Amino acid sequence: MGFDGPVAMIAAVRIAVTGDSIAYGRNDPAGGWAPRLAEHHLGAGLPGRRVWNLAIPGARLLDMRRYSPTECRVREVDTVLIGAGINDIAGIGGTRETPQHLTTGMEELCLVHEGEGRRVVVLGPTWFDEQRIGTEMGLRVETATLQCYRESLAGLCERTGRVFVDMWEPLAGRTDLLADGVHPSHEGHQVLWEHLMRVWVE
Repeated sequence: MGFDGPVAMIAAVRIAVTGDSIAYGRNDPAGGWAPRLAEHHLGAGLPGRRVWNLAIPGARLLDMRRYSPTECRVREVDTVLIGAGINDIAGIGGTRETPQHLTTGMEELCLVHEGEGRRVVVLGPTWFDEQRIGTEMGLRVETATLQCYRESLAGLCERTGRVFVDMWEPLAGRTDLLADGVHPSHEGHQVLWEHLMRVWVE
């Protein structure tokens, strides 16, 4: 279902990362995998290259339509990476969303960005420790539900020809790479970055 094999990186120049606290890089003093992407992308020394991390801790995927297109528009972004959904499933903000509803919301958000000329890269959810997220963060999230969301996103991208990057497997079972049950540690973000480098190649 689109989980294996390299994904060809589109000719990105002005990149934006949007998402929640995981995309933001919470719990990593180095800022998560996004600054590593910026260092790599800007290190080529090609003119016009930019990377912005527009992720917001606590952000819900279904709220991103209100602000992410505008933020990308003013920066003239040509490629946007979208990674979010666990806050919606956990009920942050009061409503627990279903994987199917979230997938519909992702497609609607993609269509908005694509309608303004941006290429979209959909990032699947990262693995989490179901027990730790409950005891350490007080959140109720079932592994099966997040897995269903992961598979639904992969299926959407497979049907529509969008780029999907599976972020689940690099951390799967590695609770030692999580700072609190859901947020990757510094080492965890390094693992995610190395995975992104392998599957999203310039």
